[in-house]
Amino acid sequence: MASLRLYALVSLLLLLQAPVLNAHSAHPPPDAATVLTRGKRFSTLIKLLSAANLVPAANSLSTNTSGAGVTIFAPTDAAFAKIPAAVLNNLTQAQTTQILLLHVVAKYYDDATLPNPVPTLSTGKSLNIVKKQKKLFVSSGKVTTRLNCPLYQKFPLSVYAIADVLLP
Repeated sequence: MASLRLYALVSLLLLLQAPVLNAHSAHPPPDAATVLTRGKRFSTLIKLLSAANLVPAANSLSTNTSGAGVTIFAPTDAAFAKIPAAVLNNLTQAQTTQILLLHVVAKYYDDATLPNPVPTLSTGKSLNIVKKQKKLFVSSGKVTTRLNCPLYQKFPLSVYAIADVLLP
């Protein structure tokens, strides 16, 4: 009799969890481009990612739930507006790609787990994470900017809006 009750209890628990499991599989995580587009302040970043053919790679990293995930420090349109258009327009594709990759970390981190330093996808480059008065800042060495509230933060994707473009 006791084993029948245990079986019934286990069966009930499995049935109660089934909708949760189905809900996760029915709604895959959003890709990086979708999150940035919904953020409405990242059209320059999306344009540059597209021109450098980095959107497919960013989307792949951001939706792979069996991988390490990805963290993106996303400069807003206002951040790019601080850089003179002549400078942005005269960057080579290789320079643009390295600047963009400096903003991407091939691992999911949230506020509590960001290491210092954090390696980026830009060859040999890391970013420093600094905590001042309970606020987080990210620094490339040349540029330091505050990490604002995450635009999106759920494994496998973490996106922080930043007010400055990080430069190598």
